[in-house]
Amino acid sequence: MPGEVTSAEARQPDAPQVSVVLPFLNELRFLEGAVATVRAQLGVRWELLLVDDGSTDGSGTLADQIAAGDADRIRVVRHPGGENRGLAASRNLGLGGARAAAIAFLDADDRWEPTKLDRQLEQLAGNPSVAMVCGPARYEFHGTDLPDEVRPVADEPPYVFAPRRFARHLYCTRLASPPPSAVMYRTDALRRIGGVPAGDSLYEDQRTYVAVNLRYPIFVGAEPMCTYAVRPDSIYGSLADDAATRWRQRQTFERWIVRSGLRYGPHGALFAAEVVARRLVSRARALVRRG
Repeated sequence: MPGEVTSAEARQPDAPQVSVVLPFLNELRFLEGAVATVRAQLGVRWELLLVDDGSTDGSGTLADQIAAGDADRIRVVRHPGGENRGLAASRNLGLGGARAAAIAFLDADDRWEPTKLDRQLEQLAGNPSVAMVCGPARYEFHGTDLPDEVRPVADEPPYVFAPRRFARHLYCTRLASPPPSAVMYRTDALRRIGGVPAGDSLYEDQRTYVAVNLRYPIFVGAEPMCTYAVRPDSIYGSLADDAATRWRQRQTFERWIVRSGLRYGPHGALFAAEVVARRLVSRARALVRRG
C-alpha cells in the first residue's frame, strides 16, 4: 500500500531515498547538465540510473565515464544488445533496477530546483495514501522568442485528487499535464500497475498518470521545482504546430483508455465507460450540426 516501504534495502540507513531514472537517446550536449542537477539535490540520498536507449552520438560513453567516477551512486543500464526500445521501455528498465522507495524520472534536457527531491519526499510522507506527487513547472522555450512561463497543474493547490478524478480532469483538459520531470512516485505503486504503459512517446506521461490515478490518489503541489525544456526537436516541441498528428495521437490515447480500463480495476472500468459515453455524445452532436 502507499506509505509503506517494503524494500529491505530501502530500510537500511545508508540506502538511497530516491531512485532517479534518466533515460537518454543521443543527448550528449545535455547529459552532464542533467547529472549536475541531480548532484545538486540537497538533503537527500539518491541513486541515479542512466538508461542508454541505444545512443550513437557518444552520450553512452560519457554516461559510462560519469558512472565510473561515482560508482556508489550512479549506474548505466542498457537494453539487451544495446537496442533502442523507446521511452516507455527505458523508463521501465530503470524502474526494474530502482532500489529506493521513491522514484523520479528526469529527462536529459530538464533541470530541477536543488530542493525538488527533498520537498517531494516530504509531500509523499505527509500524504500517505497517494502514490504520486507533482506540481507546476517552468517552461523554457528553446529556439523561440517566447518568455519562460510557469504552468500550474491545477487551480488552488495543494490538492489531493481521489482515484479517477485526476484522470478524468486530465482527459477533459481541466488540468495541465505535468512534465515527467516534475513528478515523483512510490516505487512499489508504480510497479503494481505494471510500470509505464507501452505506447507512443507523446502520451507516455499521461498514460502513466491515468494508470496511477485509477488505483491511487495523486497529490498536486503549488511549488514549481522543475524547468521543462521545450525544444523544436523534442517530441512536444516538434508537434506544437502539427494539429493533425496531435489529434491522431489523442485518439490513440482515448482508445488506450477504453482498451486498458479493466486492467486497472473498478475505477478503470468506470473511466473507460465515461470516455466511451463522451465520445458517443460528441459524435451525436457532430451529426446534429451536419444535419
